Amino acid sequence: MAVVWRIELLGSLRLVGDHGTLEHFQTRKTEELLALLALPPITRKTREQLIETLWPEIDPATGRNRLSQALAWLRARLEPEGVLPESVLQADRRTVGLNPQAIESDIAVLEELLSGPVTEETLALYTADLLPELDAEWLAWRREQLRERFTEATRQWVRQLEPAQAEPLLRRALEFEP
Repeated sequence: MAVVWRIELLGSLRLVGDHGTLEHFQTRKTEELLALLALPPITRKTREQLIETLWPEIDPATGRNRLSQALAWLRARLEPEGVLPESVLQADRRTVGLNPQAIESDIAVLEELLSGPVTEETLALYTADLLPELDAEWLAWRREQLRERFTEATRQWVRQLEPAQAEPLLRRALEFEP
């Protein structure tokens, strides 16, 4: 299966594909749901996990209803006419997930490159923090972890450079990690 959507998680959440661009979401929780499903590793999550993460303060029946509404809204956008049902957003009575063959994300590409030898091109991919507009507790540790990996990769790279070459990269890193 070909990739249907590219999901951008650095900066504002955005989906780009042959069927258009999606930048606005029904609710903040719908946006959080998509981010939670799209962050690597892309695995199926139980409905209970999603409800507990996104709506921990409400009763289970209300949580199930909100999750169903958010999934219906996402499905209508992720699988418009011409895209096979269940080819992008896969859900059953117990679990929900994105089809990893149908999506790619900037975070997955960046994390894969950060796992190998550091290059200036790898560092250039870190254009913004991970979803800085979403003030979700579950997301804070992932944001910090990714920022630390970027900062360490920058340190490794600039050690190989002359001071004049390193200065712009260090200034850029300071924007993210003062």
